[in-house]
Amino acid sequence: SGHFAYIDITGNNNQASLKQSGNNEKTFFGVVGGASNVFDVTQTGTGSHYFDISLTGNSNNVTGLQKDSASHKATVNLINMGGANTVTLTQQGSTVQSINITQACANLSGCSVTVTQGNP
Repeated sequence: SGHFAYIDITGNNNQASLKQSGNNEKTFFGVVGGASNVFDVTQTGTGSHYFDISLTGNSNNVTGLQKDSASHKATVNLINMGGANTVTLTQQGSTVQSINITQACANLSGCSVTVTQGNP
């Protein structure tokens, strides 16, 4: 089955890593924006996974893992309004998992979200 990724990075010192493997469709979009942003997304297993990310500003960090047999969906939009955002997201198991995260961080120390959905 088809895997699709669209990544559009603007700015300096951004780091990206994406791995799509396994049967069924894996879809990822991207778009980063500022400088010194980091994302690492892995989509694996037999589920049809969808991940849409959008980082705006500097020094944001997203780590995402979608795995196993269910079709998981995640949308993460981060805006640095004075503080960097960190999101760690795991979607796993045989039950469909879906989440939409929007975070605008104005805390100079940064903001953080950690989400684990499903059983391994």
